[in-house]
Amino acid sequence: MLLPLFAALLGSVPPPPPVAVAREGVDTRGLINFEFEGYTCAGTAVNPVRQAAILPLAMSAEAWLERDSQVQTVGFAIDAQGRTISIRLPDGTYGDDIAPALAATRFAAGTSRQACTARIVARYYPHDQIPRALAARYWAIPTRDRPRLETHALIANPGGNCEAGPPRWLVRAQPDFDRVPVEPGALDFVAMTYWVDSAGRPRNIEAPFTSGNAAFTQVGKRVMAQWRFQPGEARTGCAYGYWSAPRNPLPPPPLDPDSPKNDCPDVRFAYMPELKPYFPRTFSQRSIEGIVRLRFSAAPWGEIGDIEVVESQPAEAFGEAAMRFLPRARLDRSDAPRVGCTVDVKFALPERSRDTKR
Repeated sequence: MLLPLFAALLGSVPPPPPVAVAREGVDTRGLINFEFEGYTCAGTAVNPVRQAAILPLAMSAEAWLERDSQVQTVGFAIDAQGRTISIRLPDGTYGDDIAPALAATRFAAGTSRQACTARIVARYYPHDQIPRALAARYWAIPTRDRPRLETHALIANPGGNCEAGPPRWLVRAQPDFDRVPVEPGALDFVAMTYWVDSAGRPRNIEAPFTSGNAAFTQVGKRVMAQWRFQPGEARTGCAYGYWSAPRNPLPPPPLDPDSPKNDCPDVRFAYMPELKPYFPRTFSQRSIEGIVRLRFSAAPWGEIGDIEVVESQPAEAFGEAAMRFLPRARLDRSDAPRVGCTVDVKFALPERSRDTKR
């Protein structure tokens, strides 16, 4: 049985962790940069045809020193279309974008592969040593639970007066990114620097840091040039950015046709909770959908128990979310307990506009 459940873009998220602050409330955490450094399948090296970059993670130096290892290994498989599937994170994995970035990575199509691993190396940069390109990637792609670090000065030219006294905007144009080609699961961004003349016009617009999508960068710069600010004192050292996920969601890979299916007849749900709060947030951010097959039992009065994941695609995160979701559902009443029931839960996303601004 397939439940075509429809989720909104972002589910509920937990509050951010406590912020390490110094004088005047400045956030002093550094950034962790994650990089994929090699893939193997059954002991043989394989190379991706497209590799998604992992979003950096803010962390205090004290928390970083408590980490056991700077190297993490993630298990997965590759299907015949070159998609990464069956992504499994070992206990203790840190970096909430590792699995979504791996799901957006592609290998050559042709032959499916099993027993694959990805090696991820993490490097920590203290607050005063964050590379500008890394700061720009963190700054340009905000999320609801990602703390805002003091990274503006790393993006814009130092010594400017724009951050301390930003000009009021009068006209703010909105970009239309819907026509810009984008790879499935990719997060595009452009971090721009500029100054504002006394007439309120942006000048010297540059894009020193981007995700590499030239068309996306051109649209961002063209739209920035259309902005108008309150005339007055000229401003230097200004920065602004755009980011966007794909408008069209990436559908989940199909479940294994040989995986166990329903052994109990006439499974009908009397109540099904909303799926929105359970959608894995980091996959939603990249517009990546998922599907899960669950096996369960049900009491005569409809309560569900003995839940286990039969299969979860493209990553185990969807199975973990479905395990939290299904216990709240209820089946219709019956004369006897039901055992060996299965249900397919699809985590679907609506099409969204790609004009997401920073």
